[in-house]
Amino acid sequence: MLFTFAHPTIILPCYKQAHLFLMTVFIIASMSPIFEYFIRMAVESDVSHHIIGILLFGFAINSLYCFSLILHYSRSLN
Repeated sequence: MLFTFAHPTIILPCYKQAHLFLMTVFIIASMSPIFEYFIRMAVESDVSHHIIGILLFGFAINSLYCFSLILHYSRSLN
């Protein structure tokens, strides 16, 4: 089983300056390398833990995830 809370713990030092950062965005972005494991349903990473994978895979997954959250919460607020 993956230890998924290991990635967001690197964000904790930024919590002291939370007024400068959007902590939700940082937490979602730090979890994006783990999404490859959930998509593949296997513990092997070819893309997401490399620099080019973080830029391509992470940006695409984070965009989809954030837009789906925005759509979900905008419907529930109406």
